[in-house]
Order: sequence, then structure tokens, then C-alpha cells
Amino acid sequence: MRPGRHHRRRALASLGLLAALIAAAAWFVRRHRAEFAGLEILHPRLLWPLLAAALLNMTAIGLQLRYLVRPFGVRLAPREWFGLSVVTAFYNMLTPFRGGMLAKAAYLHRRHELSLSGFLALTAGVSIVNVCVAGVLGLAGLRLGGHGGQATAALAVFFAVTAAASLALMAFAPRFGDVENPVLARLARVAHGWRVIRDDGAVLAMTALAGGLHHLLVAVATSLSFALIGVRVDAGSCLVLASLVLLSVFVGITPAGLGVIEAVAVFGGVALGITPAQSLAAALARRLVFSAAALVLGPCFTFTLLRERPAPAEENP
Repeated sequence: MRPGRHHRRRALASLGLLAALIAAAAWFVRRHRAEFAGLEILHPRLLWPLLAAALLNMTAIGLQLRYLVRPFGVRLAPREWFGLSVVTAFYNMLTPFRGGMLAKAAYLHRRHELSLSGFLALTAGVSIVNVCVAGVLGLAGLRLGGHGGQATAALAVFFAVTAAASLALMAFAPRFGDVENPVLARLARVAHGWRVIRDDGAVLAMTALAGGLHHLLVAVATSLSFALIGVRVDAGSCLVLASLVLLSVFVGITPAGLGVIEAVAVFGGVALGITPAQSLAAALARRLVFSAAALVLGPCFTFTLLRERPAPAEENP
């Protein structure tokens, strides 16, 4: 199959799923019209701290990138690691299947000569770390909230398996001998890149700390988005919902996970005793503020990063 045709089919599948999710949301809102009619923004001043949480969240994501590229001999300036975080979020909104990652990979290759295998290794590294953090803090949220019932028991099992699986992946770094197959050769380079990251304890620790900060900021944003509509949600529930949201990001089928994240937030809220209308309203409020930040800053940092010239050879040993 031609690559162009394959990409078109993927795009059509993504748009089809997005249309189905929008239709389902419209049906859901219509069915629960009375509940939504009773919701309103009671504390508009909370939009400002919610916006601050969005900007700090971009900073935490950028810090993860800053530390993860160091084992590959790449040093990013603040405008680069923060700008790449913004640009990635911006283009993820415009394209399905996390298209912002392509923009990030292209910049790191052009400016810092980071190979594709190196980029795949650091992407795998940040994914494994974030999944582990989400699993651990999800369990902590369930414990902190003191939730019970079959639904929360299922969430506990899910978070425990997620954390254990990610820890196993951290420990597992296969070694390949000399291989002639080009696919296996690329896998060997990616595995080697992951070993380089994993064996640098300082880098792994700072990446995990930045991931924890990222997670806590999403939890704070979740609490603020509920408070915006006058709903009080305990800290444990916010941690659980943040874990579910961050894990759903990896689905990446629709632009910026539109519809998928909201559906996960609704189901997670129901398991924690929050009404579907409240969960959906809060999730949409958080998305609107986070999206506004990316839409405003994205074009600015796209222009800024495009002006960057390739780094001198001594900067990228």
C-alpha cells in the first residue's frame, strides 16, 4: 500500500472516530439536558489559576525533554525545551495520532542532529516513566480518597498492573548483536538508546520528578475545573482522574485525544461518585483553557524555533 494512501486512511479513521465521539457527546448532553442546565461558571476568577496550571504543565513537560536528551549529548536552551513542549501540544491539536511528535523529531534532528533511533528511545523513555508515575499516583489517590466498591477495586488493579508493567519495562533493556535486518538494526539502536537513558540515574530521577510535577499539575487543574462550576472534589479523586487522563493521552487517535480524554474522565468520575454532567463539564473547561494556551503560544514558538540555526558541531558531540 502506498504511504500516502495509508496516511489518508488513518486520517479518515481518526476523523470518523472523532465524529462518532462528538455525536455521542451531543446525544449525552441532550439526554442529560436538565443536569447541564443546572451547571454554570460560579467562580470565573479561577480561570486565571487554571491558565497558570496549563503554562506550568507545559514547563514540566519541557523539563522532561530537557533531561532526557542529555545522554545523547544534546543541550537545550529554555526557549527550546519550553517551546518544543508548546509546539508539540499545538500540532497535536491540529493533527491526529499525536502529529506534534513529528514536529519535535524534525526540530531535534535539524537543530541538534538527534537521530530517529535516539528520538524513539527518549520517546519510549518518557512514556514508560509517565505511565509508571500515573500508576503509582493513581494508587495513592485511591488510598487518599478512601474510595470503595467494585469500580474503584477495578481501578486499583488497573493502576497496580500499569505501575508494575512500566517498572518491568524499565528493568528490561534487550541487547542485540550485529544484525543485518534493517528493522532489527533500528530496534537495536532504540534499545541501546533506552539503556543509555536508564543507566543514567540522575537523568532518570529528574525525568521522574518532572513527570510527577506534570501529574500533580493536571490534578490541580482538575480540581480547579470542578471548582469553576461549584463542585468540590477531594484531592484523592483529582489524583485518580489525572492518572486516567494522562494514561488516555497515549491512545492518541483523535487530535489531542479530543473526545477520548473526556470519555475517560466521565467514566472515571462515575466510578468515584461524580455525576457524568459534572465530569464532562469540568473536562471541557480544562480542555478549553489548556487549548487556548497552546493556540496562542503555538504559532509564536513555531516561528521562534524555525529561526534557530543548526547547532555547531561542538554542541552536539
